[in-house]
Amino acid sequence: MTGTCPAADARWYDIHLLISWSAGARCRQHGAMKHVLRYTAVEDFMPLAAANGAAHVRRLHEFHDRGVLLMAGTLQEPMNGEALAVFTSSEGAEEFVAGDPFVLNGVVASWTIRPWDEVLAPDGG
Repeated sequence: MTGTCPAADARWYDIHLLISWSAGARCRQHGAMKHVLRYTAVEDFMPLAAANGAAHVRRLHEFHDRGVLLMAGTLQEPMNGEALAVFTSSEGAEEFVAGDPFVLNGVVASWTIRPWDEVLAPDGG
C-alpha cells in the first residue's frame, strides 16, 4: 500500500518512516516489508554444496519464477558459505527452507529468517 503520510506522531512510526516523511517522500506503510533468509554453512561445505548445487539452484529458480524470491546470493570476502536471500513473505522463506536440498542434505549448519523493512524500495506507482 502506498500513500502519503499523515501528520505523524513519533510513537506510531519507526524512524525510517519519519525520515522519509520529513524529507517530503511518499511513505509506504506495509508495502515494503520483506523477509531475509540467512544461511551459515557447515565447516567443510564445498563438497556437499557441489553435490547438491544443481537441485538447490533449481529450487531458487522455482521460487523466483513464482515471485516469492526476489534475490539471493553468497557473501564474499571471505567466501565461507554464508548466503542471503530476500523473500516477499516469511511463509515463502519457510517453505523454501523446508525443501531446500542444502538444508536437507547438511550443507547448512544454521539459518534465520528476519523481517526487513526496505526503506528505499522502488516506487511501484
